[in-house]
Amino acid sequence: GDGLDELVLLTAGGLVFGLILKLLGWERFHGPANVIVAVHEKNGRLDIRDGLITAVCDAAALGLGAPVGKYGPAVQLGATIGAIFGQSIGLTRTGLRVLLGCGVAAAISAAFNAPIAGAIFAHEVIIGHFSLRAFAPIAVASVVAVGVTRYHGFEYVALKLSEESYHLVLWEYPAFALLGLVAAGVALVYMNGILRLGDFANRLHLPIWIQPAIGGALAGIVGWWMPAVLGFGEETMQQVLDPDKAATLYGAGVLAMLGLAKLLASVSALGFRFPGGVFFPAIFMGIALGGLAGFTAPFLDYQICVLVGMGSLVAAVIGAPLATILIVFELTENYQAATAVMMGVVAANALVMRF
Repeated sequence: GDGLDELVLLTAGGLVFGLILKLLGWERFHGPANVIVAVHEKNGRLDIRDGLITAVCDAAALGLGAPVGKYGPAVQLGATIGAIFGQSIGLTRTGLRVLLGCGVAAAISAAFNAPIAGAIFAHEVIIGHFSLRAFAPIAVASVVAVGVTRYHGFEYVALKLSEESYHLVLWEYPAFALLGLVAAGVALVYMNGILRLGDFANRLHLPIWIQPAIGGALAGIVGWWMPAVLGFGEETMQQVLDPDKAATLYGAGVLAMLGLAKLLASVSALGFRFPGGVFFPAIFMGIALGGLAGFTAPFLDYQICVLVGMGSLVAAVIGAPLATILIVFELTENYQAATAVMMGVVAANALVMRF
């Protein structure tokens, strides 16, 4: 059956990825963290060969249906393209950093159909501060990227809310802050799980080349139990956002199991050095958590709960509260939702920073 096929594919793919790691002498595949290191410690110089190899491996992992994200790889590839341009025309340190930021902004902007969030993300996460010199080129790159994707008819499915207008009242905001704290707890388990699993594998003296195959096998076993957690799960997420579909197809118990299964599958794959990003699994888990909160607290607006859960968990994982709030605002075009998400995100980030 399909479950067995996925299990075999992920295990075999993991074996190939492990051999690539051994061949290159890497600890892990590269990602946004390497871009940040390049900006702050290597004068904007990113290793282009390493970036391209990682991009190919990321694409292969996503093609195999691994429970990993596509936005980390997009950020890393965007930065690599920026590095190719910057280094080929011999830019100085400042110029190289700005071009890395441009590549990252373009990647986020195109991926989410969110040009404002793309520009802010590049400053907030990659460059680490707002500078007037960098802002203009990064903003232009972000707008051009979204223009190109729209021209080609590729638009990320926006999180459209129900038509009826919903007015939040003041007492609901503490509830959203509480949901943000719960999301932060899940984020801490997720991030620590990935790091600790890698440490655990090293303590067992498992050779690095075998680790991705173990991670792929574990993720495949979880996927056999709950197939919806393999791959991106975009269809599942759209259904969970719709209150009627969520109630008929899932319900609170199934959503809790979906979130837990995604956590187990993603931590297994990423902890054991599978290529791919942490961003998309965080979106999936956040949406499941928000849906669960919406069912548990029927006095709150269900869809806004889903968005608060998603935004809070994502912001906690990637450390980009501003960009996350803007992504939600650009995808929903809903001011009420953005203010609710702001409460959750602030609470989540405060707790995660504490740890």
